[in-house]
Amino acid sequence: MSQALSPFDLRDTLRQMVAVLQEERQALAGLDLDGIMGSASAKSTMCDAIDMAGISAIDDECRGLLRIARSGQKDE
Repeated sequence: MSQALSPFDLRDTLRQMVAVLQEERQALAGLDLDGIMGSASAKSTMCDAIDMAGISAIDDECRGLLRIARSGQKDE
């Protein structure tokens, strides 16, 4: 059985998710089917990992990363 993510691992996974979402946006803009499918696969894997993280693992930094991922905007 897999172990729940630590807050550090959750932050790392969320950062990766933001990067994948940016890559997906570029793939969609360029109609790059391989890029779109690769992004979908990566997102699915990361969503499974994030789902395993308990609510206690979500700190302020994670909330910020979740807002970025939800809005699709790059953190500036």
